Amino acid sequence: MLTVFAITLPVFAVMALGYITVWRGLFAPAEMRTFGKFVLNIALPALLFGTLATRDLSEVLNPAYLAAYALAGLATGAVALAVLGAQGEGAARRAVGWIGVNSPNSAFIGFPLLTFLAPDIAGPVLAMNFLVENFLLVPIGLILLDQSKATGAGALALLARTIWGVLQRPLMIALLLGLAFAMTGLDLPAVAQRLLGFVGASASALALFAVGGGLYGNPARGNRGLAAQITIGKLLIHPALALAVLLIVPLPPLMATALVLSCALPMFTIYGVLVQGSGEEGVASLAMLWANLAAVVTVTAALWYLQGWVQAAA
Repeated sequence: MLTVFAITLPVFAVMALGYITVWRGLFAPAEMRTFGKFVLNIALPALLFGTLATRDLSEVLNPAYLAAYALAGLATGAVALAVLGAQGEGAARRAVGWIGVNSPNSAFIGFPLLTFLAPDIAGPVLAMNFLVENFLLVPIGLILLDQSKATGAGALALLARTIWGVLQRPLMIALLLGLAFAMTGLDLPAVAQRLLGFVGASASALALFAVGGGLYGNPARGNRGLAAQITIGKLLIHPALALAVLLIVPLPPLMATALVLSCALPMFTIYGVLVQGSGEEGVASLAMLWANLAAVVTVTAALWYLQGWVQAAA
């Protein structure tokens, strides 16, 4: 158990430090957003490109992992839609539930956690998670959200706009360029590797710090029942279904650990932004707050459960 705490404690300690510094006025909430922009637009793209460009393509595109991650997300979203639909919740709430339960914070929490646990696969797992999230899970959620509005646009038009928006993000540009470079078989110059590694090294700590600081002042209001269901779906149902998917799509121990841990993470930090205009922004904000607090226990418990797989891969 001490080994597990040695991995998770630094992650949540840095998040707590971010929260405390904003609470005590050392940093303003707006500065946390600036830190987050640096991580998303500079540090992580540099790290991701450097990781992908220096590896064989087979190391960074694992079809079995991609399939397992997609199946776990789709299954979790389907459960959320079924449960909320059976309760008579409206289309907007069902869409908010879909986005909340199957969109983990792979960049700001998952990558730092895997860096401590298994640094060799942290970059490739981040890349694969982003591909599934941005080209499958999130677009479906946005289409559901748009179709819940009386003036909803066509699903294909919204999908095209969503994918185009994704392709313009620095992180996705770096991901695709890294994959393209890996396909060439060329060696990345040593000076470029050092530069990208130097910039990318700032991603983990600063990402966690920004997540923690961003939680300060998070409005604790909204439909508590729905927020609780979304939190449970994200932290418990999603990883549980990932374990079930492994019965269908077996993975090596370390990749299986990465899959379950990714699914056990709280939802991503832009959750509240994505659901703006739905009338359920308070629910999203409350669910994100609760999920990040509860993750201290649930993620640690998940890693404790999975430690046998990690040891088997050592």
